[in-house]
Amino acid sequence: MQDLLVMIIALDTENNLIAIDEYKYAIDQTIHTLPAGCISNGETPLETAKRELKEETGYSEGTWENLGEYYDYPSKDSHIAHFLKASGVSKTHNTEHENTENISVRTLSLNQLKEEIIRGEWRANAVLAALVAAKILG
Repeated sequence: MQDLLVMIIALDTENNLIAIDEYKYAIDQTIHTLPAGCISNGETPLETAKRELKEETGYSEGTWENLGEYYDYPSKDSHIAHFLKASGVSKTHNTEHENTENISVRTLSLNQLKEEIIRGEWRANAVLAALVAAKILG
C-alpha cells in the first residue's frame, strides 16, 4: 500500500505563514504543523492541496508551485509526501474540519516561525522538511 499525501506551505498576501495547531492522538499533544491531507482517488496533488488548504484553514487562491515529492518515512511503505507552496493566499471561506480534527488556524511572520523553530516548538520532521524545501527558512 502506498500512502500519498500533500503538505501545503501557504503564505498570505503579507508573506505570513498559514499554520495550524492540531491535536495528534498518537502522541496526545497539540503540535504546530502545516495544512496537509491524503490524496483522494482521481485527484492530483494540486487539487488535493487546494481542497485541504480551503477545508482546514479557509484560505484559497494565490499562486501555486509544486516543490516535488519526498519520502516521509519509507520503512514498510513509501509514504510519499508532495510539498506544494501557495503564495498570496487570502481568507475566502469558513473552515470545514472533520469531526476527528481538532485544529486551530494561525498566521505568523517568517521571523516568528524561525524563532519558534529555534526554541524547538516545531517538532514534526515532514513539516520542517517542507519548510526547507519551500526555502522559507532562508
